[in-house]
Amino acid sequence: MIISLLFITVLYTSILSNRVHSYVNNYEIERNALISFYKSTSGENWFDNSNWLSDKPLDMWYGISLNELGYVQVIQLSTNNLKGSLNEELGNLVYMSHINIGNNHLTGAIPLSFINLT
Repeated sequence: MIISLLFITVLYTSILSNRVHSYVNNYEIERNALISFYKSTSGENWFDNSNWLSDKPLDMWYGISLNELGYVQVIQLSTNNLKGSLNEELGNLVYMSHINIGNNHLTGAIPLSFINLT
């Protein structure tokens, strides 16, 4: 009985550790994708870039909303003086279901990596 309980505890701890590790990795991937987006669209010149590039949670970055699992779901940056082109890394935001970046000064094609998006 003690060995079974120990096994279940170790198994549960391993599963929980993998979930936390996966979340941390995904958080870093999403954060890096947003940083790349910021840089490729002249983020320093946006009308509002509140909390971008900060250590604050991503949903505190202006225009970013997360889903119930904590992944980027919405980018809402219309009429915000974005200039440049969309970056391939945005395709790493695999839970993103909505992006509103109209009324800006963006050029170029939509990256092929957008195929990965929901």
